[in-house]
Amino acid sequence: MTLALAGLALIALAALAAFVVPGVAAAVPGLLAVTGGAVAGVAGVLALFAPMREIGLWDLAGVHLRLALDPLSGAFLLVMALGAPLLLMSGHLARAGRGALLLSYLGCLLLVLAGDAVSFLFAWEMMGLAAYVVSALYAGRPAYRMASFLEVGTLALLLALALMWSRAGSASFAALGALHSPDTLVFLLLVIGFGAKLGVLGLHGWYPDVYASTPGSVAGLYSGPIWAGAIYGLVRLLAFQRPWPLGWGLALLVLGVLTALWATLYSLVEGDGKQLLAYSTVENGGVALLVLGATIVFAGDQEVLLAGLGLVVLLYLAAHHTVSKGLALASFGAVEEATGERVLDRLGGLRLSMPWTSSAGLLGFLSLAAVPPFSGFVVEWFVFMLLFQEFRLGLLGARLALVVAGAVFALMAAMGLVAVIKGYSVAYLGQARREGAPAPREAGWSARTTFVMLALLLAGVSVLPFVLVPWLERPVGALLHVELAGRIAPGNLQLNPAYSSFAAASSTVLAAFVPIVAGLAALATWLAGGRSRRRVPAWVGASGDAGPGVQYGASAYTNPMRVFFTSFYRPQVEREGNHVRTRVRRWFVDDLYPWLSGTLDAVTGRITRLQAGRVTIYTTYILAVFVVALLLARLIG
Repeated sequence: MTLALAGLALIALAALAAFVVPGVAAAVPGLLAVTGGAVAGVAGVLALFAPMREIGLWDLAGVHLRLALDPLSGAFLLVMALGAPLLLMSGHLARAGRGALLLSYLGCLLLVLAGDAVSFLFAWEMMGLAAYVVSALYAGRPAYRMASFLEVGTLALLLALALMWSRAGSASFAALGALHSPDTLVFLLLVIGFGAKLGVLGLHGWYPDVYASTPGSVAGLYSGPIWAGAIYGLVRLLAFQRPWPLGWGLALLVLGVLTALWATLYSLVEGDGKQLLAYSTVENGGVALLVLGATIVFAGDQEVLLAGLGLVVLLYLAAHHTVSKGLALASFGAVEEATGERVLDRLGGLRLSMPWTSSAGLLGFLSLAAVPPFSGFVVEWFVFMLLFQEFRLGLLGARLALVVAGAVFALMAAMGLVAVIKGYSVAYLGQARREGAPAPREAGWSARTTFVMLALLLAGVSVLPFVLVPWLERPVGALLHVELAGRIAPGNLQLNPAYSSFAAASSTVLAAFVPIVAGLAALATWLAGGRSRRRVPAWVGASGDAGPGVQYGASAYTNPMRVFFTSFYRPQVEREGNHVRTRVRRWFVDDLYPWLSGTLDAVTGRITRLQAGRVTIYTTYILAVFVVALLLARLIG
């Protein structure tokens, strides 16, 4: 606990320096915060192997506020520490934005250390409001939508925790954990509260526009530690509601599938690079709900080993997404800063002018595309192995639900691969589409340092899962009271889906095998060709002789999908001179949210008329209410 508090103190000092010390170098707060995040990450690893430790803070209106560090908190401290390198790029932000971003990261770490409901809500609001301040500096109006969704989520969490508090008689997590009484209303409120940050279907509307308007490093923090904080809260508070009803798992399964499928369909046709990555984050939020739903289904049918596998996959997903999405967004953010563009069809050819940025983006995008041996591949393999073991369930309906979820997940995996590869290939490869524009300059030292640190972390998460997964088994085993040691990571470089007889895989072996096979194939091709090789003209698009206009763009890349799903996308063709652009309607943003906003405006307008009425009418209202109250008291008494 002492080490974790030291990390928090360093981050708080960094935020204070960013806010109140005008003469400090812009890079210093970021360096301090990264150091604090690393210290907190080490504390998280140590907490995995230690019993829970708790310290009291102070009494507030009869509530004893406390911080607690147990294996589950330690696992998420480690996950959030993986996103700390993004803070190095905070030096490019305005001073207020830099300080608010560091405060938001501090709120993430406080969230996983909270030991009672009041401390949890305080950290949750600190994390969300500070992130809103950063967004408001850059995004403007979209930030207001973000704030409205997040505050709806906070209100739902407040109600859920109040209900749990009233039943437990105490705000401490120890008392809430002793409830053992599932409450469907609390479950729904928790899904709404945390779903607003995860971007579940219906609450995802703030994601694309906010991501498009904020710097890449800020969006990376939203997709990393803040996103992981929502997963932590959902796991932590749902653990207090056990035993989980089977219906909860099926509901989360359906909601997760719909959310992920919806986001994947929009990422396919998105032409804005940062909005594409925003939809990818929404998709991963849906996958997280899908995995959690499958976990609850297995737990409800007493398949505790597979329930444990589900939670381990969920934790590994959080680690993978924090590093991979952080790397992709940091890279694309550097592209936007250098070129002033984020629309894919206006970019291209960046691999030559920005080699550091392009290489970082390649690693991040390949991992998000689940290409072996990256961590995204490990996550997808685990999810498939979890869903494909539906035959171990006794209930036919639950088995059918997992089968359908597995089929839809396979479809999403294929479409997600196309969407992510489109984003990288159109923006970074080929030729520059901005004719006459100067070649963009490579990112500065802080961005390149961030790229290197995140790339090394991605390599560790991808190639060494047999080290990370046993760490994640410990908090899950303690939470579900099941022995997982050796069931998922048996210690022989392999990974097993809880049952070694079912399947096995090893990203470590793949990491060595794939380059060897590629090298041997290249050598065989060279030896077979020998001196008989000859060069022939390439096709027009590859030769570059016809100019940058003759190459695939983002719209052409996925046009078959747009045509196939025309009834869903409802495309609108916009012409600008000789250029034709296809725009798809966003069901929620373009249709549902404006209708809700108009309805609320009409209701509040009527309320305003009541407020602006005459005093005599108000007196009549008061008299009528008084008379009705007297009559009710008379009848009841």
